[in-house]
Amino acid sequence: MENLKSFFYLKLFFISIIGALTIGLISLYYLVRISDLAVENYRYGYLMYIAKAIEKSNNYRPISKINVNKVNAPPAPTGGALNLLKITEFGPDLGENEQDNPPKLSLWLVGQEGTILSSTTAADLPIEWKELKLPKKIHEIVMNEIKFGLGPKTFVIKLDTTPGTYLISHNARALFQGPYLIIQGTHTFTTAALAVFIALSISFYYLRKKSHEEQLVSGRLVKRLKDTEISRSNLLQELGHDLRTPLTSLNTAFETMREHSDVLSFEERNELFSMIATDIRYFKDLLEKLTLISTIDGPHYKSSTEKIHLSTLLENEIQSRKVATGESLEWKLIVGENSSPVILGDSHLITRLFRNAFDNAARYATEMITININDLKDQVEILIQDDGPGLTHETLETFGKRRERRHRKEKGPENFSLGLGSIIMKTIAQVHGGQLEILNLMKSGEIQGACLKVTFQKL
Repeated sequence: MENLKSFFYLKLFFISIIGALTIGLISLYYLVRISDLAVENYRYGYLMYIAKAIEKSNNYRPISKINVNKVNAPPAPTGGALNLLKITEFGPDLGENEQDNPPKLSLWLVGQEGTILSSTTAADLPIEWKELKLPKKIHEIVMNEIKFGLGPKTFVIKLDTTPGTYLISHNARALFQGPYLIIQGTHTFTTAALAVFIALSISFYYLRKKSHEEQLVSGRLVKRLKDTEISRSNLLQELGHDLRTPLTSLNTAFETMREHSDVLSFEERNELFSMIATDIRYFKDLLEKLTLISTIDGPHYKSSTEKIHLSTLLENEIQSRKVATGESLEWKLIVGENSSPVILGDSHLITRLFRNAFDNAARYATEMITININDLKDQVEILIQDDGPGLTHETLETFGKRRERRHRKEKGPENFSLGLGSIIMKTIAQVHGGQLEILNLMKSGEIQGACLKVTFQKL
């Protein structure tokens, strides 16, 4: 892992250097171009000064007798303008005392056919005469440049002489000349290197954080699936044994009806039919619960893991309850300010959990059921409170556990409970990384109702 991180940082470093070098070169290119524009007026004035001197000499002697090497150059500028000149083609010829050492360019006085009449250097023209771009108007200046504007420039100005002539100026220069350019280039490169490195570092840490979050979510899913399989298998094994009791009861009733139907009284036959109907309903309810438990780890559950906004889910479910119960019960949802907790799971199963919880609360509540959503640091807590008589000690002890026998509910002699509701709720909570707890609400030493507390890990 450490070697991988070292390799990544080394790669990040080289990417930063390459990026900074690219940005630095682009910056230097535009710096040179801008500096050329800054001295454009001086360059034009310089060449016009020489051109006027040649044209004035041509009034009293032939153009072929004029030597541009003896034409005095204009005085060099001072102050800020001089600093700009140091990074242009004039820079190399400026000495320590700029006023005493004015810039000297390579100059050629050329006839219309390309014949060199005089020059300040023994070198040939920097560009072949046929390849030069020539001005068409008197005192017009045309620039000839190569290498994307970073190489030496050649300027041609058309003189007002008889016969017609051209003044050509040229001075070789290097891209990285002058202290100002070096300082600016170093500053640009350093700034660009830091900017690129910081940007890449931020991106790296952001992606690393997201990767860590994905690992946590994946680990949570794997653990949840393992816990689901263990809980589901254990519960199905226990419920399988429950099939023996109704099967035995049905078999006994059937044998009695077959062997002794002629001697049974009307009341005895009705009692047997009632037992058979009860066992059939038991089978139906048991199969429904078994189907639900088996789907907790089924393909539907695995493929439907999603983000669940608990506030929205509970609000919708409570609204349905209000319509169903009418004015017989008051439902109250309390959500903290700026609270919008999100968990990861199956919305179908989470809805089933709270429906069972609301069914239990509605069965015992007198007037009101209150649901509180508490958004904690890493968890979300849901409290479902009713104002009923509370729960017995036995019910509190056996909540979420498998009961040995089925028992009848309070309403109606044929209504019974398999004792699976709390187990299903607890199993759904556990496979979603949550917990379930039931307790009585106490006030002044008296029971004021029951409270179901459901806790989930936030996403």
